[in-house]
Amino acid sequence: MEVVGLIAHILVFYGIYVILALSFNLEYGFTGLPNFGKVLFYSLGAYAAGALSATLAVSLARFTTSITPPYCDARAIPVMSKLATTNMFFDIGVFVAGIILAAAIGFIAGVVASYPTLKLRGDFLAITLLALGEVVRIIASTEKWPVCGIVGLTGIPT
Repeated sequence: MEVVGLIAHILVFYGIYVILALSFNLEYGFTGLPNFGKVLFYSLGAYAAGALSATLAVSLARFTTSITPPYCDARAIPVMSKLATTNMFFDIGVFVAGIILAAAIGFIAGVVASYPTLKLRGDFLAITLLALGEVVRIIASTEKWPVCGIVGLTGIPT
């Protein structure tokens, strides 16, 4: 593995957890309110951004190359990698679109989850949101459509 790819892999891997740690610090560190339901909103945004970027990359690859494996297939990694090295502005656009979509999906999920949980307080709210997060995780790991099921999205470090 080349050094630049290794550094990018490490930055993506730790960057995800830095963002999560900062948000936990803002909620629990400054306000004293633990939020065990963060996994629901965090995972929905991440799944949406990952599915969007993979779908857009494979869709563009259909127009530029003759080989177009489905984005859940490991054969899509070299196609997406070649596309990423040749078209920098597409990568930046997909990245920005992914961030915007992740924020929008997280916001919508927060609004939708707030209606049934408005009357809950303390431990009941934490357990309810944690259970909703587990439902999303189980759906994402068993259904193939959103994020390739148990295989996960290719090319994203885990």
